Amino acid sequence: MRVVRAAAVQLSPVLYSREGTVEKVARKIHELGQQGVQFATFPETVVPYYRGVQAGTGGGIHRRQRA
Repeated sequence: MRVVRAAAVQLSPVLYSREGTVEKVARKIHELGQQGVQFATFPETVVPYYRGVQAGTGGGIHRRQRA
């Protein structure tokens, strides 16, 4: 039987910085690799800066209204 070392990552974004968040994720991936992790999952919205989409106050995601 082959054993795969996996990790479920809980990570918060760097607020107001997509580039900072991507750097943080990249550092975590490197760190996990150093620990022998072969498969890692991250939260779906860890990089919450989707083009044309804005987080709403009701916990959902809403498209921006065009004027």
